[in-house]
Amino acid sequence: MEAVGNWWGSLEGAYRVFYALGIVSALALLIQVILTVFGIDDLIDAVDGEGTSLLSMRTVSGFLAGFGWTGVVMMRAGYSTLAASIGGTAVGLLFAGILLLIIRVMMGLRHSGTIDYRNAVGVAGKVYAPIGGGLKKPGQVEVLVQGRLRTVAAMTRHDQDLPTLTRIRVVDTLDSNTLLVAPLDAEAGEPQDTK
Repeated sequence: MEAVGNWWGSLEGAYRVFYALGIVSALALLIQVILTVFGIDDLIDAVDGEGTSLLSMRTVSGFLAGFGWTGVVMMRAGYSTLAASIGGTAVGLLFAGILLLIIRVMMGLRHSGTIDYRNAVGVAGKVYAPIGGGLKKPGQVEVLVQGRLRTVAAMTRHDQDLPTLTRIRVVDTLDSNTLLVAPLDAEAGEPQDTK
């Protein structure tokens, strides 16, 4: 441990920044990969909305890992801090883009037949993103579907808007990716929808 402290103390400011970003973000990516491999990546999905946006936890970690390690390599090769930063930015953007592409392909495979949201009908959950009442504005709910916690697009016929954390029950599906939900406290008074 003392050797690590001595090594860290001997680094210049720019090296410290590049190493810190590279090490921390690489560890974050490693943890995300392990969670995904073991099928317990629901926390990441809840934060990221399944990670399919450019500014998700996964893509930001990929960018920072590419930026940090490229900066270290370029500084060790004798490049200036500015050149290392530019090179790190380019490689970081490349890493983030590749990760985003991989995530979208994986999500496409995941949604291409393995998840049937009709299996969520009757399941209780909670509102993740507010839902407008009277089918006015879609939101998102967190429900257990086929043994996994999912964040799914949802709408309601209930008159009132459903704010975040409202307890709901899935009463039907509107299409292959959108659920129809009702608040649990209004469940008794709301007629069940039939197709």
